Amino acid sequence: MDYLSIFRFSNFWNWFLNEHSAKTYTAYTTYYFDQAYFEDNFEEKNNSINQLLYFATFEQQPPDFEYLYYQIHIWITAHQSTETSLKTEEESYQTAFVFNLFLSELEHSTQTITPKPMA
Repeated sequence: MDYLSIFRFSNFWNWFLNEHSAKTYTAYTTYYFDQAYFEDNFEEKNNSINQLLYFATFEQQPPDFEYLYYQIHIWITAHQSTETSLKTEEESYQTAFVFNLFLSELEHSTQTITPKPMA
């Protein structure tokens, strides 16, 4: 698991812990979170979220697992959108930065040539 995945899961777990009385998680919980986060196939994403719920433990029995399922689905979708938006902004910034560097180099390398008068 890379640092970004750990950061993602930590954010998710803090939200889940505070909002839904989650108690503990296992390596399976983190595995299925990653599977759900990156899965494009709707059926597979659903399966991963169900497994994630199966491997999490709670302070008290949640009133409605279907509600939790939809809340997790919404959380993942919202964070994927934010991440995509941030990546797009970062890529735009990087492109502009590189282009500005190129122009700066071009300005420095351009020499003015003054024609000599004809004799």
